[in-house]
Amino acid sequence: MICYISGSVRDQRRAARRCVTTAVQDNHICLQHLRDRTTTAERTASVTIGTHQRPVSGQTIQNRLREHDIKARRQYVGQVLTPRHRFVRQQNCRNWTRHQWAGVIFSDESPFSLQHKDGRIRVYGRTGERFSDACIGE
Repeated sequence: MICYISGSVRDQRRAARRCVTTAVQDNHICLQHLRDRTTTAERTASVTIGTHQRPVSGQTIQNRLREHDIKARRQYVGQVLTPRHRFVRQQNCRNWTRHQWAGVIFSDESPFSLQHKDGRIRVYGRTGERFSDACIGE
């Protein structure tokens, strides 16, 4: 233990805050959210009982998921494309002329909401999994 010259209580080390969940529960929470990606953190918290029979909050669930690089993101809504679909679309675009490409409009507009809840479905996933089949809604 390190002693400081001032001798003040503020300089002394303190015990770490006890976790409400165990490592086994943390792994179970992450696995549950990767199996059912649309479940909310609050719903998981309502069925999870922490150590010493203490309740678990939704923020605790979000913190545990964030520690494992799992975050809630907006669900991509579109068609589920097979590798065959992607290949055919790519071949079709390669045959386009400059005149055909002139009619395509690329938009970078982002919707925003002044209210907290915008009615969109959130899915939990790791970085780079936005277009995986488990994160796409049709």
